[in-house]
Amino acid sequence: MPMPLKPALPHGHRARGGLVALALCLGASTGAWAREAPPAPAKGTPPAAAALYAQAMATLKGCQMGEHERKDCAEPAYAQLAQAAQAGHVEAQFAFGSRQFSHRFQQAAPDPKSAADRAAYVTALTWLASAAHAGHARAKTYLPPDVMQVLLTGKAAHLLSGKAADLEPPFGDLPVLWLLEAAKAAKAAKGAQPATAQPVPAQPTPAQPEAGR
Repeated sequence: MPMPLKPALPHGHRARGGLVALALCLGASTGAWAREAPPAPAKGTPPAAAALYAQAMATLKGCQMGEHERKDCAEPAYAQLAQAAQAGHVEAQFAFGSRQFSHRFQQAAPDPKSAADRAAYVTALTWLASAAHAGHARAKTYLPPDVMQVLLTGKAAHLLSGKAADLEPPFGDLPVLWLLEAAKAAKAAKGAQPATAQPVPAQPTPAQPEAGR
C-alpha cells in the first residue's frame, strides 16, 4: 500500500465539512516541502543524526510513486527519521511528525477510544511541536493556529468548553488531552541535547490501520 506524502481526506463516516479545503491546504505545503532540497542541519546537530536524515530522505525519494511512498521500502527510512528526530535533528522531527500525522489522519477521523490512534497522534504531534519550538517555519504553520497554540503553550483555555469540538474542523475529533500530552512531551525535550552522536532507538513507525477500522 503506498504511503501518502501529504494529508488526504480522512476516510470514514465522521468526516466533517470543510475537510477538503484543509486537506488541500496542508497537502500543498507538504507537497512543496517534499520537492525542496533539505536545508543544512541546525548548528550542534550530531553528525550521525544528519547522516541518518540524509540517508532516509534519499531512500524516500526512491520510494516515491507519484504523491505517495511505497510502504515496503519506506518503513526503514521512517525508522531512520525517527532516530534522527530523537537525536535532535529538526528537519527530521518535522519530516517524521508530518508523515506520521498525515498517514494516520488520511485513514480515518481520530478515535478517542483507540490506544493505537492516541500513540500515533501523540508521537506525531510531539515531533511537530518540537520542530516548531526549534523555529522550523513549516512546523509552525503545519496545523491550524488553535491546534498549534495548544501544542506550543501547553494550555487550552482558549477552547472554552475544553472539548475537542471547539477546535477548527476537522480537528474537532482530535482530543485536547492528546494535544496537551504532546505539548508536555515536546516541552520536556525542548533544549535537550543528546549525550553522544550515536543513533538512538527508533520511535514507532507510522501506525497501520487497526483491524475493522
